[in-house]
This record gives sequence, C-alpha cells and structure tokens, in this order.
Amino acid sequence: MKCCFRLIVFAVAALCVVLPTLVRAQPLAQLIITPQNAAQLKPLLVITVQSGARGVAGIALSPDSRLLALAMRDGTVRLWQIQPPQELYVMRAHKSAVNAVAFSPDGRLVISASDDRTIRFWRVANGTEERQLGPARAPVVSLAVSPNGRWLVSGAADELVTLWSLPYGDREKVFKGHRGAVVSVAFSPDSRTFASTGADRTVYLWDVERRTQTGTLRGAANQLLALAYSPDRLTLAAVERVGTRGVVHLWNVRTGEQIATLKSAQGQPASLAFSADGGILAVGVGNGTTELWDVATQSLIVSLTQPSKLAKQSVSSLTFSVDGTLLATADGLERVTLWGIP
Repeated sequence: MKCCFRLIVFAVAALCVVLPTLVRAQPLAQLIITPQNAAQLKPLLVITVQSGARGVAGIALSPDSRLLALAMRDGTVRLWQIQPPQELYVMRAHKSAVNAVAFSPDGRLVISASDDRTIRFWRVANGTEERQLGPARAPVVSLAVSPNGRWLVSGAADELVTLWSLPYGDREKVFKGHRGAVVSVAFSPDSRTFASTGADRTVYLWDVERRTQTGTLRGAANQLLALAYSPDRLTLAAVERVGTRGVVHLWNVRTGEQIATLKSAQGQPASLAFSADGGILAVGVGNGTTELWDVATQSLIVSLTQPSKLAKQSVSSLTFSVDGTLLATADGLERVTLWGIP
C-alpha cells in the first residue's frame, strides 16, 4: 500500500513538472501566413522592453520560433522567451548601439553587430559571450547568416563587406565596391550568393565560393535601407528612401531586370521580409504600420497597425518565423509585436 502511495505521489509530482513545459510548448499560431489569409492576422503578443534602452534596432526569431533576440540601441542584446513571455538574458559587452542580430541556423548562438566595430557571438543556453570578431575599422552596420550555417557576412560604415566562415568566425574575404556605408546584407536561400547595399544606391551580388562579384542591380535614385531575398532566390527586394513616402524595388536576380516598384501608401518604408512561402512581402513603414503585399499581383493585401499608443513610431525591423506562422515587428522604440492567425 505504501509502495502504491509513493508511486501516486511520484506520478503527480512528475505531472506538475511536465505540465508547465507542455503549456510553454504550445505555439502562438499554427496556420502558415499566405496571401489568402493575411488579412486575418491579429496581434497575439506585445513584448515591451522597459529599460530606457532607447529603442529596438533589429530583431530575430529563433529557428524553432520560441525565442526572440533584440538588438538594442543602448548596446545590449536581449533574449526573450516568447511563451510565456519572459526576458531570459540581457547580454552586455558591446560598448555602443547594437545594429543587427541573427540566430545561427541550429539555434545555439545569437550573433550581433555594433557601432563599437565588433561582432559578438552569444550562447543561447546561458547568455554568455562565446567569442568576438574585430574590432573592425568602422562601425558594423549589418549582418546575415547563411541558411546552411557555414557563413556570416557583415557590412560596415567604411564601405566594406566581409565574409566570415562559421563556426569560428575566420575572415575569408573582404569585398570592395561600395561607395558608402553598407547598411544591409542578405544571403540567398541556397547560401551560394549574398547581396549588399547601402548609401551608394546600388545592390551588389557576390558569389560565396568564388569570392567574386556576379552582378549589380540599379534603378534607385536614393539610399537603399534594407534587402530581402525571396525563398525561391529568384527575386530580390530593396527599400529606397524617397522623401516622406519611399518605394520598394523588386529585381529579377538572374537577369538584373527591375520587375516592379511598390509605392507605400502609408509612409516611408524602413524594413522588409518575405513570408516563408514567398507569396507575401512585408514592409515596415515609418508611421508604425506594416504593409503586406501580394508578390504575384503586386497589390496591397492589408496594413497592420501597431497595437500601441505610440503607433506612429517607425517599424524598424521585422521578420517571419521559419515555419511561416508568425510575423514579428519592432516599432523602433521598445515594443515588439508578434502577429499570427488565432
């Protein structure tokens, strides 16, 4: 009888341990976001960093969509658990604003780029720094990790683009060609090429293995702010700053032909990302809205308004989850909104 009682107590105790884990594992959303259902998107969670951190400069979702990394203008990198929402670590080592963050494809590391001219690697498991690259000659403005996990590319304010090998961060090649700060870089989905752009209004395409420039995309009259490859790697999008409105350019990567120009109806675009299926291009706009465009028809599907009293703040960064069920947007201050279909 005592043995049975002990077994029951043990089972109940085990259940108490397991149940919270099961609750935390429940996804916020399960439907993949497509042009057909994008109008149904709702704000599922709003995360506020109450730190006087002077704003979110960049965001990244972990490959399993359970964690959120934030690049903060106060020089910190912050790691959040999404469900239940909880700040896990505030990672301090950068001495100036952090401009960009990315997860390694295996989800083990967060990588950050900063005005202090360094790139730093952080362990997701405990929030400690694993290694530092640099300091470079100038602030590191942008970075991207290849989908296959072999490469890291960074863009700096001194016009240089650097290719690093992973996991150790060996410098493989420094690319020259830009005439101004390199404010955005992006890898193609097959990890064979990457693109870079910035103040010189030009997009350069680079071959990873051959370490050579393979193409140039032109057509913008003003500074380009952000880049994104479509999942089929055939289309590249870039945001151009044009007065108070701005436009988004779409190019055919193979031919270099400009295939479309999307004009924002709300304000000046600042960030962009393709959905997991490539059917949607999300554009973060300066008045606090996120425009979702149907790539096939080049028509606006819906404009999402940040659920905040400070909604007119610029959507400084956005990204889709790997599984395509979530869209994360940062409003440029200290708020991140996760969107999905309930």
